[in-house]
Parts: sequence; structure tokens; C-alpha cells
Amino acid sequence: MEKIKLILLLVLIIASSSCEAIFVENISDKKIVVISPSEGTELNNSEVTFSWNEVSDVDVYHLKIITPNFNNATKIVLDTIVTETLITKNLDSGSYEWSVRGENSGYETQETISSFIIN
Repeated sequence: MEKIKLILLLVLIIASSSCEAIFVENISDKKIVVISPSEGTELNNSEVTFSWNEVSDVDVYHLKIITPNFNNATKIVLDTIVTETLITKNLDSGSYEWSVRGENSGYETQETISSFIIN
């Protein structure tokens, strides 16, 4: 009887410690809020800081920068995964669109797209 209790206790401990791996927060209804560069921004500096608000339960952010826009992309400037909510990149003059979405091991947030121009 004691062995059965011990086995049940071990199963309970193992099950409770792995619950986080089983239950992943659904973030698909969440949206990233862009801080900079915001929609339609015109910049006079080639050093661009991309930033957005942190979203709870997101592990990483998928960041893309395209020129001139996603519908007529001629160049993928950046397509990367980051853990921070801020990244700086030097870019040439021109029109750009960028997008960011949050991801965890089971879900993605809505993608936010914003355009800007570097003079």
C-alpha cells in the first residue's frame, strides 16, 4: 500500500511540474501596438529604431522590414526573431513597411504593419 501511495505521489509531482508545458496561453486575439516608426512617419535619419509594446505571454517577436511595401516587395531588408521590443537598424533612403507579431510555442498574435519613409 505504501508503494502505491509513493507512486501516486510521484505521478502527481511530475504531472503538476509539467502542466506549463501542456497549457500554452492563446495569444491569437492580441495585437502588437507599434511605438516607432509609426504609420506614415517621414525620417531624415538612416538609423531607425523599431519599437512596440510588450505583450504578455509572448516568448518572441517576428520582425520583418520590406521595401517598398508588402504588396510589391522588391527587397526583404530584415526577417528575424527577437526577444526584445526594440531594435535599431541602418537603412537607405526610400519607402518601407515593417511588421511585427508575437509568438509563443502554440500561437501567434495578429500581425501589425506600419509604413514609413526615409528621406
